[in-house]
Amino acid sequence: MLIVTSFFVISYFSTKDKLFSAKNREIKNLFFLLAAFYIAFLLLLSTNQGYHNFFIGESQRSTGFLAYFSFGIFMLIAAKYFKFNHQKIFYSAILVLGSVYTAYGLMQAQGIDFVEWNNPYNSIIGTLGNPNFAAALMAILLILIFGFTFLTKMRNIQKTINILIVIGLALNIYLSNARQGILSALLGVGFFSLIVIYKFNKIIGLFTGFILLAVGATTVLGMLQVGPLTQLLYKDSISLRGYYWRAGIEMFFANPITGVGIERYGSSFKMFREPAYPLKYGYELVSTNAHNVYIQFFATGGIGLGLTYILINLYILKRGVIGLRNLDSNELVLFVAIFSGWLSFQAQSLISIDNSGLTVWGWILGGMIIGLSSENNVMKSNAIGKPLIEQRGKKTSFSIFPGIVLIISFVFVLFLSRSETNVFLARVAYNPDNRNDERILQTYAKKVIDDPLASPNYKFEVSNYLIQSGMESEGLNEFVKIVDKDPTNPLYLNALASMYEYKGRYQESIDVREDILIYDPQNINNMLQLARLYKVTQNQNKSIQMKKLINQLAPQSEQSDIVNKEIPF
Repeated sequence: MLIVTSFFVISYFSTKDKLFSAKNREIKNLFFLLAAFYIAFLLLLSTNQGYHNFFIGESQRSTGFLAYFSFGIFMLIAAKYFKFNHQKIFYSAILVLGSVYTAYGLMQAQGIDFVEWNNPYNSIIGTLGNPNFAAALMAILLILIFGFTFLTKMRNIQKTINILIVIGLALNIYLSNARQGILSALLGVGFFSLIVIYKFNKIIGLFTGFILLAVGATTVLGMLQVGPLTQLLYKDSISLRGYYWRAGIEMFFANPITGVGIERYGSSFKMFREPAYPLKYGYELVSTNAHNVYIQFFATGGIGLGLTYILINLYILKRGVIGLRNLDSNELVLFVAIFSGWLSFQAQSLISIDNSGLTVWGWILGGMIIGLSSENNVMKSNAIGKPLIEQRGKKTSFSIFPGIVLIISFVFVLFLSRSETNVFLARVAYNPDNRNDERILQTYAKKVIDDPLASPNYKFEVSNYLIQSGMESEGLNEFVKIVDKDPTNPLYLNALASMYEYKGRYQESIDVREDILIYDPQNINNMLQLARLYKVTQNQNKSIQMKKLINQLAPQSEQSDIVNKEIPF
């Protein structure tokens, strides 16, 4: 939906209007910032390992170049075409979405769901696959609907409906147990209330601001295990995120120009994680994202991508401050609601991952802030008796170009989703205890392997199915191809090494496991296997070296006990 709608929208408006030659200075600035962001993105293509991760992104997340290009299209369209007199349409859309999410979240909380989600988390996930993402989106909706309630033309019945939905969304966020949703909602509502109070009375506003700042500081300290709110706000996942952030920062300092590669955080994580991480959380737990959008861009795309992303958001922030200074009455209320929603999105992006269903709203709201704060809109909103939008009398010529783009993008997405369908069918057919399904499994696995748009992770998954189902040569050949294309990914390397060991090809397994030592230097499970392999191949010196390294890194571990028993000399 993201790709199809964004490409159709940009083709439609580029033929209907002179989108790229806007006279509006703010829109031009945004266009150049977005262009710089995408140029920085595309310059990384030649250094990236694998086109799929670059353009499409990680499996099940799909936040590669195409996703961010689509986000930018929505931001640009929102900046140029959203006007103050569109508030009724916007209000209706947000109200409908808020109502749906309120009802659906309460149903999920009661165990009532028309979709059988494969969900290991809290039951309230909305349609975003994770309670944190769902809570963050509901926080944005809550802030917007709360803000709409203060519009002067809002009738009492509408205000009542708004309040009920706000309460429903707040209840869902609380039941989701996603603290980032609670904090994002409080931040947005607090900021909205502060601006409205300050406009009404500056002294009371300053006093309120001081109180909110104190509460905010205490909250942040509580999340960091400092102060009276520690028991209420601290979660072990915050410490976990600290490891992710520091690993991302290390990736950037090691590769400041290009980063480790777009969507390559996961395959690089084990090389840059702190030694304490595997001792505390295990050697197999891996993160595929820095859980901070800014760090993620710097870590995977280097200084060019990271800085241009910061500049885009700083420009939105600047336009937000200008809008707060120049707007008044109803226009100010609408603007503050949108600005508060965007700030809420930014707050959660500091501790979370970009998710298409959530992130698109952050970019759209950012575009709205730029557009509504532009000189043209401010003058129109302050002009008495003048319309808030340009006259629509100008006719535009008919063009089939948007239709062609719609068809092409739709066909592309169908081909893109085909590999997901085939890998799901392969999972259903996978049954190592029943050889009758082998041919079905082989059929779907081959479709995934031969699909140029299939994720490498999917190809790895179905290759493993083939091996486990007795088709070892086919699966092993594909393993080798996957590793040749991605020779630094510990997940692929470890699987290939295990397969070589199973086949008795010990020297080849040693070669692969020595590569794992480089890309996963703290993995004592790999060191234990190497010590065993060196022993089998009569390389006593290297076997003893591995034993000493294990005892040095994890002297009290299970692996240390095993290696000391198996290699006593």
